[in-house]
Amino acid sequence: MTDDHELERVLRAGLERRVQDADTDVPVAERARAAVRRRRHGRVVAGAAALAVAAVAVTGVVVDRSRDPGGKEGGSLVTDGAADGPAPTRWRTEYWHDLRVDVPADWGWGTAPAAITKSGDGDLYLCGGPGAGVTADGTKLVHADASLPYVGRPIMTSDLCSGGDPLLHPEAPYVWLGVDLEAGTVELADGYVQETRVLDGSTVTVGARDADLRERILESATGGDICLAELEDRPRVASVLTEGMGDVSAMTVCAYRRESSGYHLVYAAELGAEAGTAFHDAVYGGTDEELDATAECASSPPAGEYVVLTLTGDDPMGDQSVIQDYVADLGCAGIENAPGHFTTMRVADVAPWATGGIPVVLVGPSGLSRPWVSDYFIGGLG
Repeated sequence: MTDDHELERVLRAGLERRVQDADTDVPVAERARAAVRRRRHGRVVAGAAALAVAAVAVTGVVVDRSRDPGGKEGGSLVTDGAADGPAPTRWRTEYWHDLRVDVPADWGWGTAPAAITKSGDGDLYLCGGPGAGVTADGTKLVHADASLPYVGRPIMTSDLCSGGDPLLHPEAPYVWLGVDLEAGTVELADGYVQETRVLDGSTVTVGARDADLRERILESATGGDICLAELEDRPRVASVLTEGMGDVSAMTVCAYRRESSGYHLVYAAELGAEAGTAFHDAVYGGTDEELDATAECASSPPAGEYVVLTLTGDDPMGDQSVIQDYVADLGCAGIENAPGHFTTMRVADVAPWATGGIPVVLVGPSGLSRPWVSDYFIGGLG
């Protein structure tokens, strides 16, 4: 199978080095929806990087915005709630496919269980974690901290995968988005209860001792509203502002990964004027001779990951807000800033928006081709 993501290629290579210690000649197993209900001893699985990632034929899709421009400063909302410990007073919104859910703002980001193609039993395994790999303040940890509450998505962050007991003995509350589990409640160790609900074809799973916390999070789940949930083909910039943009007021980040039916939203965030201004200034800094990546990106095959970045700002010729889309192509490591025109991706272009959960959600450009930006993605963790 051709692997579309650099991380999975690297992880597979690491796992092959372990193959002599484990038997991987097993048929592909059917995905087990209630795998974490089985109590078994935890174990490391070789060959776990062979996730079922199906390539799709794509031709190109234009990002077309018809909504009113706008955005929330910082991407979090303030409300009251309850938790395992002091009740949180600040909450943030997390996005996955056509789903949004509110979580305590001081929780970190990590991975969540996924079905492993070559494990032989169809169970769910954590490839990385458990716990936060990135803390709420943006600190990247060499090893995930199981004692920290976190939000996880079923995306591999390590070539070491564990199942069984590690999934049944949590050390801190968590939210999993999109994990292949049936709706219902499961009692875990040490008073933890795991509850899963299905909404718009995706799952929200909450593990916590506090029933009020679980209910608060699950009740907040609804349809997403700041990004398209799915793109049939890779995104492209549709148009460019002829008079440019004045002061930037906000930036929306919509991150997509290729799945069997197209590109699906895996992460989104609304950032403020500081991040948007830094990105805007970086994209238009330097000269075309130094930064032009149009030829490389135009000839590259469709990538496995894209980020659509939408800036909102002042209209230099009027009193209304205007918006402008940009596309970060993580295959060719370029930023499309006008239809068909790409600039080379640099640290200054990435640092303003590759924050929050991005470092544990996107593989990013190859560390060999773009070593100066790899630290902002999974490929640079640890």
